[in-house]
Amino acid sequence: MKKWMLFIVLVPLFTFAQGGDEMKFDKIPVDESGKVVFADTILTSSDKEKIRNMIYYWVNTAETQERHIEDVKSDYETGTFSCEINDYLYIVRSTWLTFSLYMKYTLSFEYQNNLCIVKLHDISYIEPSEFEKNKNKDMSGAMISGELPLVEKKYKPAFVKDASEKIIDSTLKNVNTLFYSIRKQFDL
Repeated sequence: MKKWMLFIVLVPLFTFAQGGDEMKFDKIPVDESGKVVFADTILTSSDKEKIRNMIYYWVNTAETQERHIEDVKSDYETGTFSCEINDYLYIVRSTWLTFSLYMKYTLSFEYQNNLCIVKLHDISYIEPSEFEKNKNKDMSGAMISGELPLVEKKYKPAFVKDASEKIIDSTLKNVNTLFYSIRKQFDL
């Protein structure tokens, strides 16, 4: 009886620990030019048309109160799709302090039969007060380059100890959730 109980408990734990095909970023990937670029290659049995439809469906259902998608561009002939995304990140939440940022980035898809390459790049951050103040204006002056907290680890706002590390943790969690939802759309 004890052997069966051990089997019932350990098999699900072992299966969960393996993680399947789920993409899991545990560090910040930097390309040869020093820019942060998250990428995933998805192999699928779908043709180009179905992949494009899955991307459109994901974009139409991924927008939430904390995620805003804009500037959608698509070219069926070349098999490319991109959009600008603003995610609201709660980085520190406590009774005394809330530290949050908007994470702005480009999400691009390159697709053909049986293959889709997804990239998250051109990351920048902006303080919520600056985002609201400049909502319909050029925000480039208020943006914080993604490389500053993610690579150089030099972002230090007042009252937030180890802000860059907290931004890294929050960004990795957000990116993993995003890529998981995309893979789920492709039924992987």
